[in-house]
Amino acid sequence: MELLVGGLTVGCIYALIAGGFVLIFRGTSVMNFAHGSFVLVGGYIAYSISAAGLPFGFWGSLVGAMAAMGVAAWLVQKGIFSRLGGLPLFALFMITLGLDTIFVSLVGGYFPWSANPKEVGSPWGINIVEVGNWRFPQASLWIIGITVVVVAALALFLRLSKWGLAMHVTALDNEVANILGIRVDRVFALSWMLAGCLAGLAGAFLGTFPRLLEPATHGLALRAIPAAILGGVDSLPGTGLAALVFGVIEVYTAAFAPDWLGQNFHIIMPYIVMFAVLLVRPQGFLGTREREVHRT
Repeated sequence: MELLVGGLTVGCIYALIAGGFVLIFRGTSVMNFAHGSFVLVGGYIAYSISAAGLPFGFWGSLVGAMAAMGVAAWLVQKGIFSRLGGLPLFALFMITLGLDTIFVSLVGGYFPWSANPKEVGSPWGINIVEVGNWRFPQASLWIIGITVVVVAALALFLRLSKWGLAMHVTALDNEVANILGIRVDRVFALSWMLAGCLAGLAGAFLGTFPRLLEPATHGLALRAIPAAILGGVDSLPGTGLAALVFGVIEVYTAAFAPDWLGQNFHIIMPYIVMFAVLLVRPQGFLGTREREVHRT
């Protein structure tokens, strides 16, 4: 049970990161490989706010990181990608990789952040909750609870709001959205902004006990990409389910895998699961399967 809670905690963080990939891909068909650097920068912003002793402490650092990365992602979309609509998708992918390299290099070169591993101070610290014979880090329970609330709120927003409907129509067909009077450029910007908010929250959680922030955390964020693929890159619920499955698999593999498989076998185990599932179900858990329709 302790391992299960640990796996669900990791899965919740993966779900927040993978959700950002899906939000951008659904609206723009671009897989934003710079999203991992958004998570990294968001974590360090949360650390800076927490270390500065600003009002509301940890909660202020969460909101601040989400707001800062939401604005940053919006600026990236409006300042760069909104001007590159005529480029092929491969070129856009390469641009996101270039942005990722730039952001990671800037973080690594900023000594106050990269000198030593950082922790986003939380009100729970190393507190443990005991339930019978089980011991759970209080921080893990809060991360799971906050993630559930945020994801549920996002799901309601996408399902019930006019902006959510506009995002759904745009994801289906940009030309139809234009005909219906939807400002596609604003929908794209909103998709990036929401993805940036999720990245900021995930980054803050990656710096919360027992985890520490360091430039290598960027690689941890990219491990959420298989969850987006396995869940179905156009399905937020499927991505969340895949992220939870990956988190549990990763933690259980790290605990029980034999030594001869190597110390880091738990890192590749989710990829093995992804390949196995995609061989049977190419569209992922809840993704949309493309069908060719012949008219006669």
